[in-house]
Amino acid sequence: ASGSTYICTLCDATRLEASQNLIFHSITRSHAENLERYEVWRSNPYHETVDELRDRVKGISAKPFIETVPSIDALHCDIGNAAEFYKIFQFEIGEVYKNRDASKEERKRWQSTLD
Repeated sequence: ASGSTYICTLCDATRLEASQNLIFHSITRSHAENLERYEVWRSNPYHETVDELRDRVKGISAKPFIETVPSIDALHCDIGNAAEFYKIFQFEIGEVYKNRDASKEERKRWQSTLD
């Protein structure tokens, strides 16, 4: 989900975990589990704070695509991950952790390195 700590709706990898491990990625839950998590998010049966609830559902705060658009399968998640990993790679190329104030031109140069 956009802005979520979690990178994928089919696994529980956080953005930080994914950026540190770009090789191993596996589906760790089913769409049925996602629907259960969505229902927990929607109803908040344990009366948790937003942060506690977000941690419980691991990023599932919207209905999964598989339910709303049945023709989309798990490959849709791969496309989203590819876009996220693309950004991570760009930042690694530009060593953004050393230079957070990089100009637009500099960031475009990082992108062209991947293209």
